[in-house]
Amino acid sequence: MRQQEVLIKELRQHQRHIKDNTENYSNQMRLFKNLRAVLEVKRKTLADGNNGLVGYQDDQAQGYDRFVVRD
Repeated sequence: MRQQEVLIKELRQHQRHIKDNTENYSNQMRLFKNLRAVLEVKRKTLADGNNGLVGYQDDQAQGYDRFVVRD
């Protein structure tokens, strides 16, 4: 009985930790998905025999130095 109480306490602490950090975890997952997408575009470009650079300088974005990636 005592072991189960200790286990329940540990699980509740772990659950509280996960709830407290849900936003951080979701942001990290979103960033990782974006990184994977960029790396996949890079891989496809290299596989096509290009130099790995894909996209163009956006001349329409005045006041910003923006490079647009093409898929």
